[in-house]
Amino acid sequence: MNIEKIIEQLRKNEVLILPTDTIYGLTSTVTDENKAKINTIKKRDVNQELIILVSSIKMARRWIHTDEESSEVLESYTPTTVIGVAQKGEPFQAVRIVREKNLANIIEKVGPLYSTSANLHNEAYKDDLDLFKTILDEDKIYYTKRLSDKPSRIFNSLLGTFLR
Repeated sequence: MNIEKIIEQLRKNEVLILPTDTIYGLTSTVTDENKAKINTIKKRDVNQELIILVSSIKMARRWIHTDEESSEVLESYTPTTVIGVAQKGEPFQAVRIVREKNLANIIEKVGPLYSTSANLHNEAYKDDLDLFKTILDEDKIYYTKRLSDKPSRIFNSLLGTFLR
């Protein structure tokens, strides 16, 4: 992956398809405009909330309130999205600390990132470069290898339960 090119594109508020810990995601910097862009690409409501990828527990705490249990889940080795009470704005927010080194380095340079599976709304996710090319232009796709096809776990810290 060309990390510098990715950073440049993200700083220009472009939406990219990037590998995450588990699947490829439609990814951009965290702005209302970019949330609307991603949701438009996915063909769903432009205001639908998205997961925010962060590189550390400190960064996660800028987005959600954490207790001991949710902090442990966020920092666990298994990629897990935690839904918690938002620090500001929406009542709830979903956050995940990334383990993938390149993505963590990118986040350190550009800040937290929105991400959601690289597929259209109500369609099954497939790890397929040709399919990704129908979603975004090839110069915005950073396909490196086949990934697991399994999304991250989801933990609802308000209920203290795993949703997936």
